[in-house]
Amino acid sequence: MRQAKSRTALHLARALSAEWSRPHWRILCYHGVDPEEKESFARQLAWFAERFTFCTISEGAAFLKSNSLSRPILSVTFDDGDRTVYDVALAVLESFGIKATLYVTADYVVRGRLYRESDAPPAITWEQIRDWAARGHEIGSHSLTHAPMPLCSPKRFEQEVSGSRAILEDIISRPVVHFSYPWGQYNKSTTQRLIELGLYQTSATIHRGAMVPGHDLLCLRRDVIHPRMSVQEVETTMRFADRFYWLRHLKRNGKGYWVTHPEVSWDEAVHVNRVDPMATAPSKSMAGRCL
Repeated sequence: MRQAKSRTALHLARALSAEWSRPHWRILCYHGVDPEEKESFARQLAWFAERFTFCTISEGAAFLKSNSLSRPILSVTFDDGDRTVYDVALAVLESFGIKATLYVTADYVVRGRLYRESDAPPAITWEQIRDWAARGHEIGSHSLTHAPMPLCSPKRFEQEVSGSRAILEDIISRPVVHFSYPWGQYNKSTTQRLIELGLYQTSATIHRGAMVPGHDLLCLRRDVIHPRMSVQEVETTMRFADRFYWLRHLKRNGKGYWVTHPEVSWDEAVHVNRVDPMATAPSKSMAGRCL
């Protein structure tokens, strides 16, 4: 019965969504891939490989900007800096020849843990980040401390986006030009601040859907996917989102995850003094870059 309902849902989703063979760009957003999820993650990528051409965020942005998109393309991204991205996902990605983007929260690496979780899993290391980049994968910024950007003062906002970029560029010795919003939270004010700072070529949200030439590169859409999902669940979710994701505006937001999360204390002076990842940064050249 459950399988029959799932098949019906998929058929309906396909009927309601636009044809995926048209030229467009999609971005997948993952966080980590546990060892027991490795096979299902590989099945997802294999399924997408039959329908899309994989590309990096830089390549996808260039296609949109030049209006030269001629086929469906797909990018794979990871937020935060979970160590399983390097320990588990990397081998799968490279078996498909996929170059992915890892959006790193610098303070997580300094602490060694993704402290957004109550049982915080290990974070990727600086050495692994260097190797990831050396293999041709991209590194992007996911802010300095995973702060919700719409709640930041202008000063704090600049610290979050510029501080993380400075640290990451020092680590990988190349420009970091892509940014993703923590929790996908952004608004007109944050977009305008990014434009004024001029630090990034793209910024990514977690609003779902496809993109075509003319799309705003500072509001990239991404489909959040869990590696444990079956390919049928993935397709159904993404296709229904194509048709009905605009309904998210009807949802009433309460306090929000970021307000109740223990890492967020918006007594700014206390928070900034408590969190000083640059004090333990891995390079002498970062001396003086403190909050």
